[in-house]
Amino acid sequence: MVCLDTSFLADLLRQDEKAISKMEQFIEDDALLVTTPINVSELYKGAYGFHNPEEEVDRIEQLLYQIPVLPMNNQSCKLYGMIHHLLKSSGRPIPDRDILIACICLGNNIQKLATRDVKHFKNIPELIIEEY
Repeated sequence: MVCLDTSFLADLLRQDEKAISKMEQFIEDDALLVTTPINVSELYKGAYGFHNPEEEVDRIEQLLYQIPVLPMNNQSCKLYGMIHHLLKSSGRPIPDRDILIACICLGNNIQKLATRDVKHFKNIPELIIEEY
């Protein structure tokens, strides 16, 4: 299983060649692809900044049609507290939304995250970055 981060999903919508190539690799590997409510929220936030938000919302919904959205469960919440403290106390804080994304993945037993935002996610224990 691979969780798709906002950067990956947005790049797919922009038809970025690297993202498309990585997606083809995931499909070839028969990987189950998922995302989080945080990523979906960030996509919609971006859509409403477009001159034609309805069109962008339609594109997002078409992309997300077959990508399950992971739940934020109690384990995700516990991990959030632990990882937030770990990163802050080690002087490597990252935005809360990125910690939440990672914790939702890990709380649902998914260790791989497809993203180009390696800088924010690289210090999260047990998370494997699928860079593209």
